[in-house]
Amino acid sequence: MHRVDKMVLQFRDVLAETERLAPGELQSYQNKLLEPLLLHARQHVPFYGQRLAPVFRNGTLDLGRFNEISILTRAQAQANVKALASVDLPPHVGGVARKSGGLSGRRTVFPVTARLLEKLHCVDQRL
Repeated sequence: MHRVDKMVLQFRDVLAETERLAPGELQSYQNKLLEPLLLHARQHVPFYGQRLAPVFRNGTLDLGRFNEISILTRAQAQANVKALASVDLPPHVGGVARKSGGLSGRRTVFPVTARLLEKLHCVDQRL
């Protein structure tokens, strides 16, 4: 079985597992996925150190305040490319490569993990 097929089946299984969850259970499931991401970003991504302060009051994560985090704009992303890069990546994401993107005519070069590029490449081949 191709890797992309496996990914699709895994995604299908996750949807089948979560689609009928009660709202509170779904929120709990999502929070379990979001918590390690926010903890990592706060600790290892310079740009987010202070930006995530609303959800880390008194050193405790409060996802009820998630809507207080400012939305990242394209201009902010373009102006803060280096500060948006993690200074320490978990081993499971692989190495880092550079990718460019942008639809407005103003290209932005940004780091992405090798694991993400691998997944994107597989999806591109399927389309």
